[in-house]
Amino acid sequence: MKGEIYQACCIVASAKNALKSGCTYQPVMQKYVDSTTFTFINRDISFKKNNSDDASGILVEGLLESMAEYYSAELSQNIKRGMNLNAQKCLCTGGNIALGFMVDDTKHFIIDEDTAPIVHKVFELYADGNSAIEICNYLNIKGFKTSRGAEFNKNSLRTMLKNKRYIGIYTYNGTEIKDGLPRIIGDDLFYKVQDVLAKNKKAPARSRAKVEYLLTTKLFYGKCRTRNCLKSSS
Repeated sequence: MKGEIYQACCIVASAKNALKSGCTYQPVMQKYVDSTTFTFINRDISFKKNNSDDASGILVEGLLESMAEYYSAELSQNIKRGMNLNAQKCLCTGGNIALGFMVDDTKHFIIDEDTAPIVHKVFELYADGNSAIEICNYLNIKGFKTSRGAEFNKNSLRTMLKNKRYIGIYTYNGTEIKDGLPRIIGDDLFYKVQDVLAKNKKAPARSRAKVEYLLTTKLFYGKCRTRNCLKSSS
């Protein structure tokens, strides 16, 4: 901490103590000695908020508000900087941890041997043609929970199936780092599931059909090029 920052922190700390306790505080601006502690002394100077009759009060109020805003902005920057540094090292930056993983004492992701098999089972079931509702019912009947401790639904299931962390890709704020995590799912199975997701998104009813419709997503009108949609009368 530089000397100027130290003096600024003294002022901010004084303001916070004054606002919390209702008392008046004045920081003792001692010579900077590489310290992060603050010493305060009481003064008989009243500080009246928004008192237009006291010009010095208006000045002090503006100064305290500016320094508090500065302190808050700098703290936010430091937190973001620390999270970015952790992300570069593929460490946990907080938040929800995907099902199948856990975090060790050094903030590294490791495989959770208890829940990782659930993730692998979900991918296999979906790749084999089971619908999202069928898989959710299966998981909920078994008593399995999501990483947030809730029952499975279509949204949480699709989020899991699209999560690149299961193939070892560490993701943070739009950045991807290959092999930044231990793998739970192989590439072949993962991308097969992505293909099924894409097909079901284009033709949602296809996943509920009892037979394979060969022209689904392939038949278009000649002029407008929109997809042909036919309905059976029976």
